[in-house]
Amino acid sequence: LSVLRHTLVLADDELKKLAQTDPLYGRPMLEAYVAAERRDAAKAKSELAKALTASSPGDDSWTSAAEVHAILNDTPAVLTALEKAVQRKEPTAAYILANPLFRYLDSEARFQKLRVQILAQQDEVRRALAVIG
Repeated sequence: LSVLRHTLVLADDELKKLAQTDPLYGRPMLEAYVAAERRDAAKAKSELAKALTASSPGDDSWTSAAEVHAILNDTPAVLTALEKAVQRKEPTAAYILANPLFRYLDSEARFQKLRVQILAQQDEVRRALAVIG
């Protein structure tokens, strides 16, 4: 979804598909990205709320929400969404740490705390995999 926001023509085609295949989560999430790119904060937040209602454990909904808020330049909402992503242990830890949209947060105390939590979660996963392997 975050890639499609860069090419709004492709996003329009994808929105039509998602209206049929994933109308409760995928379509509103992409609508939120597109609205954020168009600087329509009200629509972006409304669509994001719809998508989050339909999210499920194991997806990357809060990471996506953080990206939408970053596009809207809403730092407190970005940090809150990232905290929720980390709390849910979304499978996007490395992505969060490497995402250029979040680089401006490097000096934020809340983000630094999240970085520590993410790295601890990654270590936990590595230890679990070592036991299995």
